Amino acid sequence: MWLGAMPAEEPYATFSLIASAYWFAYFLVILPLLGVIEKPLPQPATIEEDYKSHYAKNVGGTKTIVEPAE
Repeated sequence: MWLGAMPAEEPYATFSLIASAYWFAYFLVILPLLGVIEKPLPQPATIEEDYKSHYAKNVGGTKTIVEPAE
């Protein structure tokens, strides 16, 4: 936006062209390639299993955390 408010002279015009090319390349080339290259993590069986694997029951304190009586 800042470059668009500048006069149409160098170096603003060149920077604007480079930024525009990157903008379109990002959405038309880079993001689709990321969808092909990146591999997602396996889906957990339950949300509870995922939560327990990432968070400890008692993090740094002496107070016990109450869990549901299921």
